[in-house]
Parts: sequence; structure tokens; C-alpha cells
Amino acid sequence: MMQQYHKAFSIFFKHDFFPDGNLRSLTVKPTTETKLTLRNNGGILVPFQYGIHVLYDSLYYGNERLRTEFLESAEHLNFLVMNNDHNFYNYTTAFNTDISCNYFLFTNTGNANLHAGNYVGKDDIRAVDTRDNDFFSKPFGIIDIQLHNALQESLQISFSTVSTYWCYVLSTDYLQELINPAILDKETQELFSGPETAQLTENKTALLFFSKNPITHYQRVVHTFQLVEDYHPEQQSYKVVLPVLPGPSPRYISSVKIAEEYKDKDISFIFI
Repeated sequence: MMQQYHKAFSIFFKHDFFPDGNLRSLTVKPTTETKLTLRNNGGILVPFQYGIHVLYDSLYYGNERLRTEFLESAEHLNFLVMNNDHNFYNYTTAFNTDISCNYFLFTNTGNANLHAGNYVGKDDIRAVDTRDNDFFSKPFGIIDIQLHNALQESLQISFSTVSTYWCYVLSTDYLQELINPAILDKETQELFSGPETAQLTENKTALLFFSKNPITHYQRVVHTFQLVEDYHPEQQSYKVVLPVLPGPSPRYISSVKIAEEYKDKDISFIFI
């Protein structure tokens, strides 16, 4: 029997952290009920790197069928979402709730976003129902698509990247011996505050430099921060020691004993 598949709708996974804006760590599979619904109505799920397509057979049993007819063939489709990136929450805006016993519910909102706001937020979190037979393990999220003939062809799930205060930790001996060290933005010449001395271990100290405002995290650092010495603010003169400093790595979370004024702030420590 001849089959001809057209797109019913697509869902794209987005994240501001990545240069192209695409989130590639999510995998999707239909629930048992949705798998049967798709099979009985000539639909198929086609995953791709940063999303899914749901296609429908436009020659259903040899008869031509419109997209609107497929969208009226069932009430909803549900998909389980898993996240394969263990560092995901290190570069994603905090949700201020215990994610370990909750999941994200992504569903129609009347526009292209499958969440309440412009980005996924606390309002999109639900408690796990362990009685659900589809939950062999807690999913990262559930996509619940309410089908109707006005459903957008392109839908999206968007996450925002985190912003924190950056703290550069000069822990190597030769960097701590610099005269009048400073860290500054190459373009704006804005200085980090510091240096402040911190005790890393019983026999190890470090110099700390803090950004004056939160800085947004990106996989590719958009700012050029430099470590300099012989810094003289009156003449704006200095000698560059390290021309390009790295940004925080989402793979590593570190902690350093810091002054009281910084203890209530979200800080990312960068050791150099």
C-alpha cells in the first residue's frame, strides 16, 4: 500500500547557552497509549538532534487526507522526555525547587511555546505520579500535545541560561606573586573587585577577583576578560599577563570560603 508522509507538527528544543540555540541532550519516546494512537491513525514519530517531527500518512488507506483531518483523529499525544546531560542544571536558570521528585510538563499554551512563559520555569513543574505505568524511571519531562485543527506546525521548548557572579581564583604560586594584579574587561575596561585573600587549604592561599554584576553563561564566552599586573588606574596602564581568561565550566562546581558580602550570591569559581 502506498504511503506518503507529511508533517503534522514539529517540536524544537532550545537553550540560550549554546551558540546555535539548540539543545541536543533530550531524547523523546511516545507513551504506550500514544504509540498505539499514532499506529492506528497513520502517524509516526521522527526524532532529530534537537527535537521531533510528528508525521502523518496523507494517503491513509489509499485515500487522500489533510493535516487537519489527522489533527482531529485523536484528542492528545503524550511523549516522555529524558535528559542525557548530567551538567544541564549547571548552565540553566535555577528553578528553586527540588527537581529530583518532579518533572516538567510541556503542553499547549496558545502560542508556539509549550510552557507558561517565554522560557521553561517553575510554573511548568509537576510532582511525579509513581502509579503511572509509563514511568519505569522518573522522566525529565512529559510533552502533552492537545490536538486540534489550529495547532501550530512549529512548537518549541526553550530554556534560559544561568547568570552568576564570576570569581577568578588565582591559585598558582607565580600568579600570586604578581605586582598590583587586576582582572578587567578588554572592551569596557571594567574591573573585577579584588584581590581578596582566601584560604584554600591549611597550607594554600589564593587571590580572589569578583565580577561586580552577574554575568550570563554561554558555551562560548562572549566577554574577553584579562589578567594584568602593574595596574595603575590613574594612567589606565598595565601589563597583560593572560590575554583571554576562561569562563565557568558547567562540568565543575567548586566552593571557596569567601567574605560575608558574597555569601548570599550565586557565584561561579574559575581557577587559574
